[in-house]
Amino acid sequence: YNSQIFYAKAIIDELVKMKIKVVVGGPANYSKIIDNVKVLGSSVYFADYLVELGGIRKNGKQVVDYSDFVKEDYFTSDLVYPLRTAISCPYQRCTFCTHHGNKNYELLDLAGINEAIKFNEIKKVFIIDDDIPVVRLRQISKMFKELEVDWWCQLRPVKKLIDEIPSLAESGLKSVAWGVESGSQRILDLMQKGTIVSEVEEVLKVAQQNRIKNMVYVMFGLPGETKEELMETV
Repeated sequence: YNSQIFYAKAIIDELVKMKIKVVVGGPANYSKIIDNVKVLGSSVYFADYLVELGGIRKNGKQVVDYSDFVKEDYFTSDLVYPLRTAISCPYQRCTFCTHHGNKNYELLDLAGINEAIKFNEIKKVFIIDDDIPVVRLRQISKMFKELEVDWWCQLRPVKKLIDEIPSLAESGLKSVAWGVESGSQRILDLMQKGTIVSEVEEVLKVAQQNRIKNMVYVMFGLPGETKEELMETV
């Protein structure tokens, strides 16, 4: 992210002195560090780059390998593995967001993710996609149910998800980080969030009823927000 660029530049300068190759990604402005780095849009391109440098593919395929994860270095009792099933965001209209980097939404092959889960004997997964369309959610939940994997994800709390929640919970979905942002409809409209307060409440209620733990992203201080609107969120 842009806030990390200054620290990244200092680290990159030291790595370059040691003749170590540097790859960066993410939705940041690279204009100040572009001279000494290779910018790649996703982990898919990063894997291809590693192959160019002499890396190998398992059975000719790209497989995410977590074998060097040291469990003792993590704060959780069980490892929750981060996996991405798409590049960018399918929505891309939230006025405050730059995470998508203005890149086209691109689905990654679930077969590769399935193989990565089996290869690493993964039992807990956090899908780090910024948002997931309903059709894709169904595909992911079907795969995780077959693999008997517990999983977490991030979603916008929209009405069309309500009917999907029971089957998602049955597939092993344990928690969702919801993009709630505000309890004020005027602020949500200014954000172009595409959500309705009453529907957000219903989505969270149904999720809780299905034993899905709710976590919410909340934002205070959008330009023009009043104290009263802040309290609506509280």
